[in-house]
Amino acid sequence: MNEWDFPILLKYRFQSIPVLHPFVDAGPIFNHVSEIQSVTSNVSAPGVVLGAGIDFKLLVLHIKPEFRYIHWVDPNHDFAPVNSSLASNQNQAQFLGALRFKDPPQN
Repeated sequence: MNEWDFPILLKYRFQSIPVLHPFVDAGPIFNHVSEIQSVTSNVSAPGVVLGAGIDFKLLVLHIKPEFRYIHWVDPNHDFAPVNSSLASNQNQAQFLGALRFKDPPQN
């Protein structure tokens, strides 16, 4: 089974202190699942994402922990009738983390 999630998010950054930059993001998400045994077609589902996090600046690194809530619009997002090991919820929570090197100074 292959599963891909494609979020399209708008991000708003709040005013911050020099090291901490809080943000929120929101937008649609599209899910695509393929190669499901016993199913001849691929399955796709749309949803909505809401997220919040903080961008820490440490020397040359940005560290971005983020919490996201996803609500899948289609109640049939659960693939349990096909294969009980593929059951998922219509509401999901995710915790993500990202590391990025700080942009070099511009001349």
